[in-house]
Order: sequence, then C-alpha cells, then structure tokens
Amino acid sequence: MTDPDPTAPDLETRAAAVVDACRAGSLAGPMALTRLLMLADAEEDARGLLSRLAADEPDTPCWRDLLALLAARPTAFATVKGLLSAVVHGAPRAGGPDAAIAATAAMFDRAVALSPEGGVALYSLGDPTLLAAATDELVRFMEAQGLLRQDYDVLEIGCGIGRIMAALAGRVRSVHGLDISPAMVAEAKARCAGLPNATVALTDGRDLSTLDEETFDLVLAIDAFPYLVDAGGDVVARHVAEAARVLRPGGRLLVVNYSYRDDPAADRADFEALGRAAGLQPLAADDTPFRLWDGRVYLARRP
Repeated sequence: MTDPDPTAPDLETRAAAVVDACRAGSLAGPMALTRLLMLADAEEDARGLLSRLAADEPDTPCWRDLLALLAARPTAFATVKGLLSAVVHGAPRAGGPDAAIAATAAMFDRAVALSPEGGVALYSLGDPTLLAAATDELVRFMEAQGLLRQDYDVLEIGCGIGRIMAALAGRVRSVHGLDISPAMVAEAKARCAGLPNATVALTDGRDLSTLDEETFDLVLAIDAFPYLVDAGGDVVARHVAEAARVLRPGGRLLVVNYSYRDDPAADRADFEALGRAAGLQPLAADDTPFRLWDGRVYLARRP
C-alpha cells in the first residue's frame, strides 16, 4: 500500500471554494454536493468534511442540509464518479470534427446507461426529482423572457433524454429534439411518447441541414454547445448560422452554457461574433439567472 503524499492538499483545502460559496448561500445544495463528491476520493471523505463543518459551525445550516441530501441518495457518490469517468468536459477531441462528434455520441451512450438524469446534468446526482426542479427553473426563466407561446414551434439541439422537451410540450405548439447519441434519442422518445406535438430525431451533429428554413420560433441548446466547441470552431459556427436559417423572423436562439473553458469573456465574444455573422442580434450574454445550477445564458434574435 502506498503511503499518502504528505504534500497533497487535503479535501478541505481543495474544496475551499465550494465551502465558501455554500457558506455565503451562493451555491445551491445539489451543485455544492456534486462538487464535493467530485473532489472526494471516497464518500466517507465528503461525509467526514461535512460532519466536521456541521459540528464547527452549528449556526450554518447548509452543512446539515448537505449531509441530509447525501444520506437520502445512497448512490450519489457512485453516480458522480461513474459519470466523471464516462463524460469528459472541455477536452478537445482528436481526429477532426467527425471523430469528435462520434466520440461524444459514444460518451453519452455510456452516460445514459449509467444514469439518464445524471448523464444530462451531473448536479442532479442521478435523482429525477432534483433534475425536475432544475428543469422547472429553466422553464420559468424562459416564460419570464417571453420565449414560450402556444403558437411557437421549438427546436432543441442536444435534447438528451427529452426532459426539457417534455416540460415544454404543453406550453408551445410543437417541440422537436435532435441528439447525436442513439441511446439518448431512445430515452427521449420513450419520455415523449405520449406527447403528440413532440418529435425526436438522431442527428449527425454537423449541422441542421435536415430542417427547412424559417420553421421555428425558438432554437435552444442547453449544455450542448460545449460539445460543439470541443468539436471545433467550424462546427459551432455552422450551428449558429443554421439556427439563424431555421428561425422565423423575430425568432430567438437560446444557448445555456457556451463552453466549459471557464472563460466567460471569451464565450461572450465568440457567441456575439458568430451571431452577428449569421445575422442575429445579440440580446444577452453571460447572464447567470439560475439558483439551482450554474447555467450561463446567451440569447440572440433574428431580426
């Protein structure tokens, strides 16, 4: 057995930013617990840290809340670690765009087999209830922005398991989802089977060429663009241009999370530049309106 490296930072040191954000109330419980589990080498390490914090800071209820959240989800640690091994964020794929798209599709096939909910949102800890709460928060945001109407046709790029499609189906005229993962598409079709205005299709991930122009009032991509960025700048540019093509005049493109490179200024500049090149008017970029997850909003309109 190898002795621990005495120079390696302990969990508390590595988790300092998470602890500070939790203490300040700026990081919701599921997100905070997910990040702690990502950093921990064993579930007992995360539980021990939370127990120490709860004992040292009895007037800070978030530690007890996180302990209760973990206790109620005995598979959370295994789900997080399993998905981390299956899904790699922010790593450019070798072999060009086609190889990158194929690798991402295979990655999400593996993810949905491990946990459909966790595969589309790690912060759900694989729990349908937690994922539904985050989905509801997104839908409320979209309604507040005037993005949903009963006479709207909606396209979702990277629809995953269809959780957003199912939430939108009763609020719009139609919703059509595309995804590159056959396993995700199968899951989305099953979830949307009873919704006559929801359709799902497998896409090659290169563009939206199978869709007619001026067909949709809203194109949305929730946590999908980071994988287009991984596939290369040309793939991202084509998707923005194609989104502009399939939007009706006045329609909007909503992207939540542009990349995982942790550079909001660069994401904003790229989104606005690509939007303008495609004839879209930027409306918002780098907004973080959500409480339950860390989505950054990028919004543009076709004049």
